[in-house]
Amino acid sequence: MNKKYLHVSLIFCAKVLFLGCGQNKTLKELAVEKQPTIVKVDKAFLKQYYGINLPEQSDLQLEGQRKDMLEATSRWFNNGLIDTTDILDFVLPQMVNNSVDTGWRLHVRKRMKGIKLPEGKITEKSFLKFCNLVNDSVKGQITFANADEDESLLTYSALNAKGRGSCVAMSDYTNYTFRGLGIPVTTDFIPVWGNLNAPGHAWNRLLLKGKSLPFMGAESNIGDYNPLVLSIYADGSISTRRLPAKVYRHSPYDGLSMDFFGKKVLDVTDEYVDINSIIIEHNEKLSSPVYLATFNRGSFIIVAKGTSSGDKIVFQKMGTDLVYFPVRLDRAKAVPVGTPVICRQGANKTMTPDFDSQINIRIDHLLPLAQGQMYYLAKNGYANLDKIDFHNKYDVCPIPQNKTDYELWYWDMGWKKLSTIKAEGKQLVFQNVPGNALYVVKTPAESFAKTRPFTIEKGSILWL
Repeated sequence: MNKKYLHVSLIFCAKVLFLGCGQNKTLKELAVEKQPTIVKVDKAFLKQYYGINLPEQSDLQLEGQRKDMLEATSRWFNNGLIDTTDILDFVLPQMVNNSVDTGWRLHVRKRMKGIKLPEGKITEKSFLKFCNLVNDSVKGQITFANADEDESLLTYSALNAKGRGSCVAMSDYTNYTFRGLGIPVTTDFIPVWGNLNAPGHAWNRLLLKGKSLPFMGAESNIGDYNPLVLSIYADGSISTRRLPAKVYRHSPYDGLSMDFFGKKVLDVTDEYVDINSIIIEHNEKLSSPVYLATFNRGSFIIVAKGTSSGDKIVFQKMGTDLVYFPVRLDRAKAVPVGTPVICRQGANKTMTPDFDSQINIRIDHLLPLAQGQMYYLAKNGYANLDKIDFHNKYDVCPIPQNKTDYELWYWDMGWKKLSTIKAEGKQLVFQNVPGNALYVVKTPAESFAKTRPFTIEKGSILWL
């Protein structure tokens, strides 16, 4: 063993943790206790979902893994920067996401040995600076590209050789790197955005004692990253926020974790956005289990599972200012079975068409600003943002085209077409529309995949 590591390890093992009931245990002892549970969880998961039989590991191999972990994490732990539980859950395990790799810690340390460690007493400030230097190095090792395989199964060596991948691959590779250096980092993810036609997203979360901080591995550093923002202007202003229905944290070894379609996760939505509960009355259509879904790219994407409480189904910690559809699964397809609900910080609002209270709807842009911003960036990139008003819906959102036919649809246990009209100039006016409903507008040739639902509140469009 390197003398430097030996010195650190001896100091480290002398540190003990007070656990109550008169028990004082070192992190080494706690790792010995935790490791069999980790191995058992990993074996069961890989066998159930992928048919993979995880090879047996000898006591010597398991001891070597604990030794590697202790040596790597000692300086951060001894300076009170990271928590015991996070070390055991996010540094000790060999698996990252769904991949099986056993030799990655040594590879990480060899690759990152050129990054200078903080000198003397390590403060939170110097630690965060070190973490950002690590991420700067990762930026040169993997870059963004659309996923072309199941990236969750890629090992550290496979990701390193490939050198590209989606946010999932970037996040996993970053987890490997930081954990190899003894730093607890995990992945937070969104199954799907709630107010945009877009797939979900994954990013990293650094777990400090008493708090945690987001960053995007291989892309944006700690202190510079907000996962809910598309872009930041030179003057400091930001794009319209992307709103998540749910944010989950990969946490397979936490006793409080719940199952989300094969992933053991913690619900951390409240760390990012305002939340409220949605409560739905049982009826004959709402056979258990019932889920909540968002309408995204023309489909219903499940974001949360409810729990029964008497004659009600309760969904906790739902992101606000979004519309949710109660659904059940029918041969793996989400099928609506209840009335849509707009989740609010105050009273939620159910959306049932009111044919006795008709309204007129005036439309001068066809998508919400956040959606227009996303489509603009996807098409044009970030280079020419100074040439447009990125916060002006008429610059970035599609608008009605003169003399073009447009349809208005409303939701009543399915999308129902109300009427078709021609645009006059650059606006649409639909008359005699049932109130208190969800609507979409599109041309006859368009599918629902690029529409966004909206409602009318106080005479104005509220995009959802």
